Amino acid sequence: MRLRAISELALTILVLGSVQAMASSLQVTPVRIQVEFPAAASTITVSNPGDTPLSAQLRVFKWTRIDGKDTLAPTKDVVASPPLAKLAPGQPYVVRIIRVSKKPLAGEETYRLLVDEIPGRQVSIPSFGPRFAIRQSIPVFFTDPAAAPRLSWAAAIKNGKLLIKARNEGGRRVRISALNVTNESGASLGYGENFIGYVFGQSSEQWTAAMPKKGFAPGGTITILAQGDNGPIKATAKIQAAN
Repeated sequence: MRLRAISELALTILVLGSVQAMASSLQVTPVRIQVEFPAAASTITVSNPGDTPLSAQLRVFKWTRIDGKDTLAPTKDVVASPPLAKLAPGQPYVVRIIRVSKKPLAGEETYRLLVDEIPGRQVSIPSFGPRFAIRQSIPVFFTDPAAAPRLSWAAAIKNGKLLIKARNEGGRRVRISALNVTNESGASLGYGENFIGYVFGQSSEQWTAAMPKKGFAPGGTITILAQGDNGPIKATAKIQAAN
Protein backbone atom coordinates (compact mmCIF):
# COMPACT_ATOMS: atom_id res chain seq x y z
CA MET A 1 0.00 0.00 0.00
CA ARG A 2 1.28 3.48 -0.86
CA LEU A 3 -0.10 6.91 -0.08
CA ARG A 4 0.79 10.33 -1.42
CA ALA A 5 2.33 12.49 1.33
CA ILE A 6 0.92 15.85 2.39
CA SER A 7 3.24 18.87 2.42
CA GLU A 8 4.55 20.29 5.69
CA LEU A 9 1.88 21.75 7.99
CA ALA A 10 -0.80 20.80 5.48
CA LEU A 11 -4.32 20.42 6.84
CA THR A 12 -6.40 18.50 4.32
CA ILE A 13 -10.15 18.02 4.26
CA LEU A 14 -10.87 14.48 3.12
CA VAL A 15 -14.08 12.86 1.97
CA LEU A 16 -14.37 10.54 4.99
CA GLY A 17 -16.58 11.88 7.77
CA SER A 18 -19.58 14.22 8.03
CA VAL A 19 -19.90 17.87 7.13
CA GLN A 20 -20.35 18.63 10.82
CA ALA A 21 -16.97 17.06 11.55
CA MET A 22 -15.38 20.17 10.06
CA ALA A 23 -16.40 22.02 13.22
CA SER A 24 -14.13 19.86 15.37
CA SER A 25 -10.61 21.27 15.05
CA LEU A 26 -8.15 18.46 15.65
CA GLN A 27 -4.79 20.04 16.48
CA VAL A 28 -1.30 18.55 16.61
CA THR A 29 1.91 20.09 18.00
CA PRO A 30 4.72 20.31 17.08
CA VAL A 31 4.38 20.39 13.28
CA ARG A 32 7.80 18.79 12.74
CA ILE A 33 9.60 16.10 14.78
CA GLN A 34 13.39 15.95 14.95
CA VAL A 35 15.07 13.18 16.96
CA GLU A 36 18.85 12.98 17.15
CA PHE A 37 20.80 9.83 18.02
CA PRO A 38 21.17 8.32 20.62
CA ALA A 39 17.59 9.38 21.43
CA ALA A 40 14.99 7.08 19.88
CA ALA A 41 11.69 8.72 20.82
CA SER A 42 9.82 12.01 20.93
CA THR A 43 6.30 13.13 21.73
CA ILE A 44 3.48 15.05 20.12
CA THR A 45 0.38 16.54 21.69
CA VAL A 46 -2.99 15.96 20.07
CA SER A 47 -5.77 18.24 21.28
CA ASN A 48 -9.48 18.77 20.73
CA PRO A 49 -10.47 22.46 21.02
CA GLY A 50 -13.99 21.65 19.78
CA ASP A 51 -17.11 21.07 21.84
CA THR A 52 -17.74 17.42 20.97
CA PRO A 53 -15.64 14.30 21.67
CA LEU A 54 -13.53 12.87 18.86
CA SER A 55 -11.06 10.09 18.20
CA ALA A 56 -7.82 10.24 16.25
CA GLN A 57 -5.85 7.51 14.53
CA LEU A 58 -2.06 7.89 14.35
CA ARG A 59 0.07 6.00 11.82
CA VAL A 60 3.72 6.29 10.80
CA PHE A 61 4.87 5.72 7.20
CA LYS A 62 8.30 5.61 5.63
CA TRP A 63 8.70 8.77 3.55
CA THR A 64 10.72 8.89 0.35
CA ARG A 65 10.78 11.18 -2.68
CA ILE A 66 11.05 9.61 -6.11
CA ASP A 67 11.23 11.79 -9.23
CA GLY A 68 10.10 14.76 -7.17
CA LYS A 69 7.03 12.97 -5.79
CA ASP A 70 6.33 12.09 -2.17
CA THR A 71 5.75 8.41 -1.49
CA LEU A 72 4.61 6.85 1.78
CA ALA A 73 5.01 3.15 2.53
CA PRO A 74 4.02 1.11 5.61
CA THR A 75 6.79 0.63 8.17
CA LYS A 76 7.34 -1.24 11.43
CA ASP A 77 10.55 0.65 12.23
CA VAL A 78 8.77 3.61 13.87
CA VAL A 79 5.46 3.50 15.73
CA ALA A 80 3.01 5.87 17.40
CA SER A 81 2.06 4.85 20.94
CA PRO A 82 -0.83 4.67 21.47
CA PRO A 83 -2.06 4.53 17.86
CA LEU A 84 -5.57 5.65 18.83
CA ALA A 85 -6.47 8.67 20.95
CA LYS A 86 -9.94 9.43 22.33
CA LEU A 87 -10.22 13.14 23.05
CA ALA A 88 -12.78 14.88 25.19
CA PRO A 89 -13.40 18.59 24.42
CA GLY A 90 -10.45 20.68 25.55
CA GLN A 91 -8.38 17.61 26.39
CA PRO A 92 -4.70 17.40 25.36
CA TYR A 93 -3.32 13.91 24.73
CA VAL A 94 0.38 13.05 24.57
CA VAL A 95 1.51 10.40 22.06
CA ARG A 96 5.03 8.96 21.82
CA ILE A 97 6.76 8.50 18.46
CA ILE A 98 9.28 5.67 18.91
CA ARG A 99 11.96 4.21 16.66
CA VAL A 100 11.76 0.51 17.54
CA SER A 101 14.10 -0.72 14.82
CA LYS A 102 17.34 -2.24 16.12
CA LYS A 103 19.22 -1.40 12.94
CA PRO A 104 22.04 1.12 13.42
CA LEU A 105 21.01 4.60 12.32
CA ALA A 106 22.95 5.57 9.20
CA GLY A 107 22.68 9.23 8.30
CA GLU A 108 19.01 10.07 8.51
CA GLU A 109 15.67 8.25 8.30
CA THR A 110 12.58 10.15 7.12
CA TYR A 111 8.98 9.38 8.00
CA ARG A 112 5.52 10.95 8.00
CA LEU A 113 3.09 10.76 10.89
CA LEU A 114 -0.52 10.83 9.66
CA VAL A 115 -3.06 11.93 12.24
CA ASP A 116 -6.63 11.27 11.08
CA GLU A 117 -9.77 12.38 12.83
CA ILE A 118 -12.32 9.57 13.15
CA PRO A 119 -15.85 11.01 13.13
CA GLY A 120 -17.79 9.93 16.20
CA ARG A 121 -21.05 7.99 16.06
CA GLN A 122 -22.76 10.83 17.84
CA VAL A 123 -22.31 13.04 14.76
CA SER A 124 -25.48 13.28 12.71
CA ILE A 125 -24.70 12.28 9.11
CA PRO A 126 -26.81 14.02 6.47
CA SER A 127 -28.30 11.97 3.65
CA PHE A 128 -26.94 14.34 1.02
CA GLY A 129 -23.67 16.08 0.19
CA PRO A 130 -20.04 15.08 0.86
CA ARG A 131 -18.70 13.82 4.19
CA PHE A 132 -15.45 15.13 5.64
CA ALA A 133 -12.73 14.49 8.23
CA ILE A 134 -9.44 16.13 9.12
CA ARG A 135 -5.94 14.82 8.41
CA GLN A 136 -2.62 16.28 9.47
CA SER A 137 0.72 15.08 8.13
CA ILE A 138 3.79 15.64 10.29
CA PRO A 139 7.37 15.12 9.02
CA VAL A 140 9.49 12.94 11.33
CA PHE A 141 13.29 12.77 11.16
CA PHE A 142 15.61 10.40 13.03
CA THR A 143 19.10 11.77 12.51
CA ASP A 144 22.72 10.96 13.27
CA PRO A 145 24.17 14.29 14.52
CA ALA A 146 27.36 13.52 12.59
CA ALA A 147 25.45 13.50 9.31
CA ALA A 148 25.59 16.72 7.31
CA PRO A 149 24.12 17.95 4.03
CA ARG A 150 26.38 18.64 1.04
CA LEU A 151 24.62 20.66 -1.61
CA SER A 152 25.56 21.38 -5.20
CA TRP A 153 23.53 23.50 -7.60
CA ALA A 154 22.81 23.57 -11.32
CA ALA A 155 20.69 25.76 -13.60
CA ALA A 156 19.17 25.28 -17.04
CA ILE A 157 16.67 26.94 -19.34
CA LYS A 158 13.76 24.75 -20.35
CA ASN A 159 10.53 25.76 -22.10
CA GLY A 160 11.05 29.42 -21.30
CA LYS A 161 11.62 28.78 -17.61
CA LEU A 162 14.72 28.77 -15.45
CA LEU A 163 15.15 25.40 -13.76
CA ILE A 164 17.17 25.31 -10.55
CA LYS A 165 18.35 21.91 -9.32
CA ALA A 166 19.83 21.14 -5.90
CA ARG A 167 21.71 17.88 -5.36
CA ASN A 168 22.45 16.71 -1.80
CA GLU A 169 25.34 14.25 -1.59
CA GLY A 170 25.31 14.36 2.21
CA GLY A 171 23.52 12.20 4.74
CA ARG A 172 21.05 14.74 6.12
CA ARG A 173 18.19 16.63 4.45
CA VAL A 174 18.10 20.38 3.93
CA ARG A 175 14.93 22.41 4.37
CA ILE A 176 14.81 25.07 1.62
CA SER A 177 12.90 28.35 1.79
CA ALA A 178 13.12 31.82 0.24
CA LEU A 179 14.89 30.61 -2.92
CA ASN A 180 15.96 33.45 -5.17
CA VAL A 181 18.46 33.81 -8.03
CA THR A 182 20.23 36.89 -9.38
CA ASN A 183 22.01 37.24 -12.73
CA GLU A 184 25.18 39.21 -13.51
CA SER A 185 23.15 42.33 -14.26
CA GLY A 186 21.38 42.23 -10.90
CA ALA A 187 18.02 41.02 -12.21
CA SER A 188 16.38 38.60 -9.78
CA LEU A 189 13.95 35.73 -10.03
CA GLY A 190 12.05 34.31 -7.06
CA TYR A 191 10.85 30.75 -6.39
CA GLY A 192 8.75 31.45 -3.31
CA GLU A 193 9.29 33.47 -0.16
CA ASN A 194 8.42 30.66 2.23
CA PHE A 195 9.14 26.93 2.54
CA ILE A 196 9.43 25.26 -0.88
CA GLY A 197 10.68 21.77 -0.03
CA TYR A 198 13.26 19.39 1.41
CA VAL A 199 16.32 18.06 -0.37
CA PHE A 200 16.90 14.63 1.15
CA GLY A 201 20.36 13.12 1.53
CA GLN A 202 21.55 11.30 -1.60
CA SER A 203 18.73 12.89 -3.56
CA SER A 204 17.89 15.98 -5.59
CA GLU A 205 15.07 18.47 -6.07
CA GLN A 206 14.31 21.04 -8.72
CA TRP A 207 12.17 24.14 -9.09
CA THR A 208 11.16 26.24 -12.10
CA ALA A 209 10.06 29.84 -12.57
CA ALA A 210 9.11 31.85 -15.66
CA MET A 211 11.94 34.11 -16.75
CA PRO A 212 11.80 37.74 -17.82
CA LYS A 213 12.25 38.18 -21.56
CA LYS A 214 15.86 39.33 -21.12
CA GLY A 215 18.67 38.79 -18.68
CA PHE A 216 18.89 35.01 -18.32
CA ALA A 217 20.54 32.99 -21.09
CA PRO A 218 22.70 29.87 -21.49
CA GLY A 219 26.29 30.57 -20.52
CA GLY A 220 25.36 33.22 -17.97
CA THR A 221 26.26 32.91 -14.30
CA ILE A 222 23.68 33.26 -11.54
CA THR A 223 23.93 33.67 -7.80
CA ILE A 224 21.62 31.41 -5.81
CA LEU A 225 20.34 32.58 -2.42
CA ALA A 226 18.13 30.58 -0.06
CA GLN A 227 17.48 29.89 3.58
CA GLY A 228 18.42 26.47 4.99
CA ASP A 229 18.08 24.76 8.36
CA ASN A 230 21.35 26.21 9.61
CA GLY A 231 21.23 29.64 8.04
CA PRO A 232 21.62 31.36 4.68
CA ILE A 233 22.69 29.46 1.56
CA LYS A 234 24.71 31.15 -1.18
CA ALA A 235 26.07 29.49 -4.33
CA THR A 236 26.75 30.18 -7.99
CA ALA A 237 25.88 28.18 -11.10
CA LYS A 238 26.32 28.56 -14.84
CA ILE A 239 23.11 28.38 -16.85
CA GLN A 240 23.04 25.42 -19.21
CA ALA A 241 20.82 24.88 -22.23
CA ALA A 242 18.21 22.19 -21.57
CA ASN A 243 18.88 18.76 -23.05
